[in-house]
Amino acid sequence: MKNLLDRIYFILKSGKPIILVFNKSDLINSSIKRQIKNTIKKQCSFLSLSKMHFISALHKIRLSQLFQLIHEIHQSYNIEINTSELTKTLHEAIKRHQPPMTKGYKIKLKYAHIGSFKPLKIIIHGNRTKYLSTSYKRYLVNFFCRTFNVNSIPMHIKFKDSTNPYCTKKRKIDF
Repeated sequence: MKNLLDRIYFILKSGKPIILVFNKSDLINSSIKRQIKNTIKKQCSFLSLSKMHFISALHKIRLSQLFQLIHEIHQSYNIEINTSELTKTLHEAIKRHQPPMTKGYKIKLKYAHIGSFKPLKIIIHGNRTKYLSTSYKRYLVNFFCRTFNVNSIPMHIKFKDSTNPYCTKKRKIDF
């Protein structure tokens, strides 16, 4: 079991989507399927983005839906988002829910761009981003996933602080 979890962590770290396919579903009823889904969601929270699908290969039950799911995830994985769309979405997320103030300072998120596509990495530039709470970061990930309909693929967000070029320079005032 540990070896399997190590492989799953490696796949998720690589940014690849995961589909959990359970065969022989014709032998179990829907309540057991629900229990299996709930158990996996509780005990393997890191698989929250993964899709679960029950099939019966022998009786060819739900195989076409599996291939449709694979196609949908493949399209989501190959999505291309330009910088202007991403920045507009970031500003919409901020408009709906402002970043919390930290240490008496307002955190400002300015713009976003794509760092890489496979895996999808979004880089957000702003001031004091290191003080953003984990819950607000999760909010941004969920907002981007809903907006761009990429719910089943891993998304990484990296924050970069913009530096003030005048912060370290001492001003000389002549009279």
